[in-house]
Amino acid sequence: MGSNCEPESRLAAAGALLAELLREPLFSPCYRSTSRSEGADYLNMVATGLTELDPGELKKRLREIEQSLGRRRDQKGCCALDLDILWHPGGGGAEPLIHGDLGEMAYAAVPVADLAGVLDPGGSGLDGIWAVLPPPEVIASMRSQLTPVPRPEI
Repeated sequence: MGSNCEPESRLAAAGALLAELLREPLFSPCYRSTSRSEGADYLNMVATGLTELDPGELKKRLREIEQSLGRRRDQKGCCALDLDILWHPGGGGAEPLIHGDLGEMAYAAVPVADLAGVLDPGGSGLDGIWAVLPPPEVIASMRSQLTPVPRPEI
């Protein structure tokens, strides 16, 4: 999740809503990243948790949360809130889903690696999350593109 307009309050509110949507939610550290377009720097972090929702239904619920917290897709330079599914193992007939930014963008890969290290320190589980992340040396290099910041209170 990311925001560059009042990001601390928006990420805190989004985290609270995700904590209601997901079972056993966990949140990564928070990082500041430079905007890829116009606008202020972003604050980014990742949430994980258990859900019975398939990727399509989960995405719909995330869009509802974005809209409830002020997201307007036609707004230039200000992203109130961006919630994406970075990785979903599939199941229930749904195919696994891997977001294209997960292996390439520091703002996505680093927080996911942080959580993966907490949830699966041996690197053998999580239905293949380690297989879609860049190698550890690339993650280490990506960290230099981000600035750790205090995580908003959720």
